[in-house]
Amino acid sequence: KAKKYLKYFKKNGTYIGSINNEYPVYRKESGPSGDSYYYVVDPNAPIQSCILGYIGAYTAPFKGAYSPKNTFELQGAVRQVHISRLANEYRGKGIGSQLYDLVWKDSDVFTSDSVLYEGSYNMWVKHIFRNTAFFGVVLGSELGGSETRVIIPLQEKDALNKELLGSEGSEGFVAIKDAANVPAA
Repeated sequence: KAKKYLKYFKKNGTYIGSINNEYPVYRKESGPSGDSYYYVVDPNAPIQSCILGYIGAYTAPFKGAYSPKNTFELQGAVRQVHISRLANEYRGKGIGSQLYDLVWKDSDVFTSDSVLYEGSYNMWVKHIFRNTAFFGVVLGSELGGSETRVIIPLQEKDALNKELLGSEGSEGFVAIKDAANVPAA
């Protein structure tokens, strides 16, 4: 059984919470790169299938702007999700949403990368969007050669427009949990 993996995660990871009071979730840091992986583990499954899914996220500072004169740096735990995976047999049961919620709970600011498949896209625009104080699209345009990214706030109808994210220069979504952390426009 998966007890060997649980022992490994308890020793080398951080317990984040559980899904359905059945599947523990652990955060495992991956070296000095600021990369974290969040693993959902089934403690009763055979060892070859005990990891039900995971989310990989970089932790890094984020400089943004609404305009060239209104720049800001997002504070706190800023995590960019770069990969998410859930075993096929666990999809459609709310486990993916709960995993994103636990990573979101462990973050202050959440960003996606520019590649969002159907399931991830829907997670961002239908689930994460509804649980944020601020939601926007990040454009790749850099201001004055700096690493500052332009952020366009989105309303729900805009977030559901897939062409907006697929537009030239779009780098993904940004979500800010607490209204106190939303920069003034």
